[in-house]
Amino acid sequence: MNTKHRQNLIRPNSAHNHGFTVIELLIVMGIIVIVAAVTLPTLKGLLSGRKIAEASNLVSSFAASAKSRAISTGRPVALIIERARYDDAGGLALNNVATRLSIGEVFPAYSGDWEGATGTLQDLVAIDAWEAGRFDAIDIPLAQAATLVDLNSNPPISNNMVQPGDLIEIGGSREKFFIAAPNSSTPAVEVVPNGASSIVRIHFNNPSETTSGTPLQEGALTAADAGPNLQRTFRIYRRPSKSLAGGISLPRGTCIDLHFSGCGQTGRHFSSDAIQPIGDSNPYPHAGFSNYGPIYLVFSPDGQVSSWFVQNRPFDYASPTLQRGYPTGLIHLLVGGVDQVVETTRAIPNLDQDSAIQTALTVSEEYTSNLMDTENNWVTINPYTGSITTSSMGGVQTPIPTAPGVADLVNRLRESRALASSSLTLPNQGE
Repeated sequence: MNTKHRQNLIRPNSAHNHGFTVIELLIVMGIIVIVAAVTLPTLKGLLSGRKIAEASNLVSSFAASAKSRAISTGRPVALIIERARYDDAGGLALNNVATRLSIGEVFPAYSGDWEGATGTLQDLVAIDAWEAGRFDAIDIPLAQAATLVDLNSNPPISNNMVQPGDLIEIGGSREKFFIAAPNSSTPAVEVVPNGASSIVRIHFNNPSETTSGTPLQEGALTAADAGPNLQRTFRIYRRPSKSLAGGISLPRGTCIDLHFSGCGQTGRHFSSDAIQPIGDSNPYPHAGFSNYGPIYLVFSPDGQVSSWFVQNRPFDYASPTLQRGYPTGLIHLLVGGVDQVVETTRAIPNLDQDSAIQTALTVSEEYTSNLMDTENNWVTINPYTGSITTSSMGGVQTPIPTAPGVADLVNRLRESRALASSSLTLPNQGE
């Protein structure tokens, strides 16, 4: 009796435990597909914009930390912008992708192992006519500069403490000259026999030249002005060295687009196609430029950006070939997507100086470049005050071009940087 009653209780309940029919499942799946089609594009845009905003904040805050470190330590500190790839085997786009930032320390100036150490000025090389009669080396007695030499080597050689790209100050002048190798077979710092002893010879450019070919110094150290006494004190300022402190990596898929980054309204000083060295200038060889290094933005102890360094070394040239420049305006770093970095092969610092810049761009590449994406941001560093701001590309009015044309790129670059220069931070979809 109890068993039958229990069966009667179970049967009615089990009748309601049935699954979904095929029609019901199809209806539910259809609803899910419709909702996904409506919401996923919106979510994708929001996530993409938020990634750009996050990357921009990382760049801005890391640059601010480099400036603060320079102020607190009383020594120059560099913000190092590292390229994803230094050679051009993988294409120029990767040369202009920067996804990692580091800190560079600048060591105190070196003025010899003895207090009041001096060297003798030399005029050795005159490749170009304007170099004749200008000092381009200083000979220091080995005992006064032994720190620069590997004494365990026979014969002694430079220990690379001082390298090409460092600066040397001669005598009481505040003018700095670029230490550089005179040719591909002679090092910038060498040990030369001098009778029973040896001397440390340091070669330098006089005057050094910037990327655009203009003299870095107002004047030059000439033999005519030196007088009979060629003994001079010296101070060597080494370029920034990467700190052991950890750097940062930008969020996946984002980068600093170095192709459109630089100084002023339209300058692209950090692009791989704009840092080619001067063809006939010592110490650069005449062919084979294909290796690009990181960008160094050097903050001085007063918080200003005092200089920047770029590297462009041929593979057949052992020593690093650095170029030093001074900011010619506000420094603009374009933060965008890795897949939107385009390739060009024009060695022109400013877009508006080359009417053929578009020959290397297709319409689709131009349309999808970081310069055309309204979700991207400029991180702007004022080299004179040290202020760092972030501004959006969203307010740019220059239309997206429908055919290749240099005017569209120049106008959009100029307009977006003008907004960034005015610190007009506009709403960003990722914020």
